[in-house]
Amino acid sequence: MTDARRFRHEAAIYRSDDELLAVAVPFLREGVQAGEATLLGVDEREQRLILEALGDTDGITPLAWGEVYASPYAALEWNHRTLNDLLANGAPRVRVLGAVPSHGTAATWDGWARYEAAVNHLYGPLDVWSVCPYDTRRTADDVLADVERTHTHLAAPDGGHVPIPAYTDPVAFLTERARQAADPLEAEAPHVAERDPTPGEARRTITALAKATFLDAATVERLLLAVSEVVTNATVHGAPPVDLRGWATDDRIVVTVRDHGPGPDDPFVGFLPRRDQPGGLGLWITNQACSRVALLPEPEGFTVRITVGAPPG
Repeated sequence: MTDARRFRHEAAIYRSDDELLAVAVPFLREGVQAGEATLLGVDEREQRLILEALGDTDGITPLAWGEVYASPYAALEWNHRTLNDLLANGAPRVRVLGAVPSHGTAATWDGWARYEAAVNHLYGPLDVWSVCPYDTRRTADDVLADVERTHTHLAAPDGGHVPIPAYTDPVAFLTERARQAADPLEAEAPHVAERDPTPGEARRTITALAKATFLDAATVERLLLAVSEVVTNATVHGAPPVDLRGWATDDRIVVTVRDHGPGPDDPFVGFLPRRDQPGGLGLWITNQACSRVALLPEPEGFTVRITVGAPPG
């Protein structure tokens, strides 16, 4: 955390509707009273509950939650653009009560966990106060553990805003998560392997691998797009040789692409679309196309692991 940091990222971990309202209502009211741009992005039931409790909703902008938070990387881009626009147009600060989808599958949560970690860096210089509500009645314990590691403070129903001791530097969190995300399939000999493939050759190899699965055509097409982008990045920005490996089960495909370069300098490359840095746009496309993406710097190379389909087990 640096002196230039202005972004405040809090979690509201609540056990009842009353506890949610005890955090949400004063937080939003204070934003309006301070003349701040005040946004509400929660699901339909909670939005109705909060707006009814507020009564006077002037100055509060409800978001189309299902659209804004449809996927982690689309949400990152939309929020980043919206927050910057509001601040550029004169808002003294932006206040957001925004909930990410936290009660889906392990595969869907992985992207949101990385989202929650990355915003601490990506939004760091922005004058934004964000509170992310999490309902313990429908959020798994391992998700809540990630929540504590990716939020600097806890917004409590009693009005307190206290630091969270478990908060972890986002680079350390993302690096650890990438290493933990190794798939058991990788302990086996690869089902397909290519050295220095062109993007077209890589797509053909993975197309053949996908025929052994029950994955739908749209999922396979997204994977092929990601494979093409990652192989292109490794070939253009990395160092040879480039090794493509793939594994498949009935319900998932794992692909690794390794080159012998150092990888990108920015550990957050691919979280937002960037055309001014190597691999920025390709990895952003890859993040949106795949269930899980891991960037793995190594002593003598750099690996990108991409997965589509069901999580292991």
